[in-house]
Amino acid sequence: MKNLYYNLSADQASHYASLNPNSDFIIITPFKEQPPEGYGLHCPVPYSDKWWIFSNGFSIISPKYDEIRVDIIYPFNARVGLRETWGYDFKGNAVGKTDYHTILSESEPWRSAQTMPKELWSYGTVVDVKVKRVREIIKQDIFNILYPNEDLMETSLLMQGFKDFINHRYPGSWEANKWCEVVTLRKEK
Repeated sequence: MKNLYYNLSADQASHYASLNPNSDFIIITPFKEQPPEGYGLHCPVPYSDKWWIFSNGFSIISPKYDEIRVDIIYPFNARVGLRETWGYDFKGNAVGKTDYHTILSESEPWRSAQTMPKELWSYGTVVDVKVKRVREIIKQDIFNILYPNEDLMETSLLMQGFKDFINHRYPGSWEANKWCEVVTLRKEK
């Protein structure tokens, strides 16, 4: 299996660092290749742990039936490496930004999550995956993604925050109402 990873935002990394082992954490990833317009999820369970199947809505026995297979991004039980912004402290040790006690040397800037050394990654195991359109993600999942340590807030503020988060992280995803995986990870020890 290929190496799976996800780049955490600063807020996500801070929340993940605060979790106890075996706690759940939700991430969202839109599919790179979107099914054609008019196609819907054929079955809520992946086919052969490799694909999600989308179909055009006709019966499987109809000559008009058509289906598209979209690769699973995060399969069930997969181990996912979680990367964050990182840098070197005054002693020259590589550290993640969630270590708020860390003060970087003035000559060392924070570095991109994409370049984080593998030994600093945190890990989670995929325990649940749902396929939804971005605008269909339920209020509780949105809240757990954006504000996991706070009380549930008024819906319009929550939706605007989610829309801003999605558009910043995946430009155009909200407007296009893209299909995505809503993945629940269980934090490893």
